[in-house]
Formats: sequence, C-alpha cells, structure tokens
Amino acid sequence: MWTHSARFDKKEGKIILNNDYAFSFSTYEGFSYKLLYTELLIDNDFNYILQMSVFEHENKTKDFPKMFQEKGKLPEKIFDYLEILLDADLKSLKRRYSYSNFDISDIGSQRFLINLYDGIEISIDDGLPLDYYFTTDVEVFLYDFNEYLKSWMEEKYQAWIL
Repeated sequence: MWTHSARFDKKEGKIILNNDYAFSFSTYEGFSYKLLYTELLIDNDFNYILQMSVFEHENKTKDFPKMFQEKGKLPEKIFDYLEILLDADLKSLKRRYSYSNFDISDIGSQRFLINLYDGIEISIDDGLPLDYYFTTDVEVFLYDFNEYLKSWMEEKYQAWIL
C-alpha cells in the first residue's frame, strides 16, 4: 500500500510534507516505457520508506508487481548527505531548477521536500548542466545529492525487477 506523504497547500501554493516525515525525495523519469515513479521518505528517527510504482517494466520480475515498498534504517551515506544538506543555507536554493518556467512533462524530474522553516520544496529537471544551473556551493552539493539518490533508487529498481 502506498504511503501518502504530502499535500498541496493552496494558501502557500506549494506541496507540503506531512509532519510524520522530515524529508522526502521523489523521482519521475518522464514518459518512458515503464513510467517509473519513486519516493524516499525519511521520518524524524531516520527510518526510511522507499516506494516505487511502475506502469510497465521488463518481464524480469517473478510476479510482475506494479508497486514496491521497502522500510528500514536510513543508509549511512544518505544520512551523511542529509545531515550536510540540513545544515546548509537551504533558503538560498531556488525552488525550481528547470529549462523553463513551464512544465515539460516528458522530461524526468526530482523533488525534494524538507520539513524545515515552513516547508521547503525544490524541483530539479533531468539533464541540466551542472556549471550553468548549479553555481553556489550549496547548489553543487544539492546536485551531487540528487545524482546520488537517483543512482541509489535505480539500483533498488534493478534489484526489484531481477
């Protein structure tokens, strides 16, 4: 069963993470053959829930489930990244790192939700050049964390389908 972790706040005009969680990272790979959506939720005790939903994937899984969920203690490397991010100047980050001001739905994207201040939402489109869009130290760190989490989630997906 999917754990619903966020809601849209009409007054603020942004997505707010539920109070049960300190952090959320989600990915949508855009229009592809599998339409994979993943979400990593981290609670205040640094336990995690990893959720994956797929429209279709290669015929590698045994029972062809469309959803996967894993729970556990947060891996140390992700904890280290998160600790540094939470100590950074988060208010200096842009809300959206994108090619344009409008949404291109066939491009993959990632979203960070952080329960600090009044809630922080940061979206990143796939394929943005590092040196043009991510110029400050905090932005470069966010980019590196984003790339690491995307890779970690792809490893989890590959383990699921085998």
